[in-house]
Formats: sequence, structure tokens, C-alpha cells
Amino acid sequence: TRKFTDLCFDSVVGVTLPWIVSNWHANLSLCEDLPRPFGDINFVLRAKRASASWGMSFCNHEPRLLWHRLDRLLKQWNQHRHHLLNDLILLRLRTARTTEKGQERLRRIESAGARILYLENQQFVELAAYQSMLTEAHEGNLTFPDGQLIDETVFTTWAQKHLSPSVKEFVDALFGPPDSTEKVPTVSSSNRTRSTL
Repeated sequence: TRKFTDLCFDSVVGVTLPWIVSNWHANLSLCEDLPRPFGDINFVLRAKRASASWGMSFCNHEPRLLWHRLDRLLKQWNQHRHHLLNDLILLRLRTARTTEKGQERLRRIESAGARILYLENQQFVELAAYQSMLTEAHEGNLTFPDGQLIDETVFTTWAQKHLSPSVKEFVDALFGPPDSTEKVPTVSSSNRTRSTL
């Protein structure tokens, strides 16, 4: 099991967010090949049957980097809101360290109409668990207790029915309720070469 301090925010969210969009929200499309003006926006989401689009930016930086990123984001947002973007969401851990300069800039970009979604530690840890299992399924290292391999499709089908309450709350905050929820089973973890589902 990975320690919390070993988890990379951009990697965890950067893997799980496209996966959630593509498998839970067929009405949305995700653009990762962004125009140059969106230098500090990680993804742009678009509604397939409407003209609405919104950007997402990972802003879990250390204080000395955060306020520079927020200054650039504010400029990009002011230039492109209501033209290329209808909404901007900043993702950040609630427990991330922030200085007064960072707080001031977070308030400024919120005042300009952007939204800040703070992930609780538990949500982030559970997202990281899904990311880890998804990666292991992709690499052929995820198995059922009997040793049968679980591929990405099988794992995703299971995950669609068994999102943890904490991750479901995160998904709801971003996109609205997923299609269905069922009781979450126990997922066993292992330090062996293969993990079991």
C-alpha cells in the first residue's frame, strides 16, 4: 500500500478523471490536446449535445509555485470565459499548505467566477486506490482471488457498480450523480506482484 506522502496529486487525478468521464458520463467528452492559451488548464470538458465547456486545473502546488500558477490561470480565465470556456474548476487537496499570498489569489480567482473543489484526504486516497488497480489491470497484474486475470474492461465494469461513498461524493461534486450505486464489496490489497479484486 502506498503512503499518503508518496501519492502524486497530478498523477492520481490525471488518470482517474479521464477514466471517470469516459465510463460514467457519456454526455461529456474530454479534450486533452488543448489550445496554447490554456497553458495551466489540464483538461477541457465539453457537453456533447450543447456548446457548454469548462476547464479543470490541478492546483495542489507548494506555496512558492501556487500563486504564480493562479496568476496565470486568472489571466487565461478572464481572456477566455464565455468565449472558449463557460466554467473553470480548480482541484486542490483541502489539507494542502497555503500561504497568505496563495489564499489571496484563490479568493481573487473565485471572485472572478471560477470554482475551487477541495478534495478531502480520504477521497484522494481512495481515488489513488482506483488509479493503482486500473494501472495494475492495464499491466496484467490484477487478479481475482482464484488467480484469474482482470483486464481493464472487467475492472471498470466492477468499479462502475462499486464506487466508494467518498469517491462517489467527489464524482457528484464534479458531474452530478452517477447512474447507479450498489453496495461496495471488500477489495483486498497485496504487496505481491499481482493484486486481487
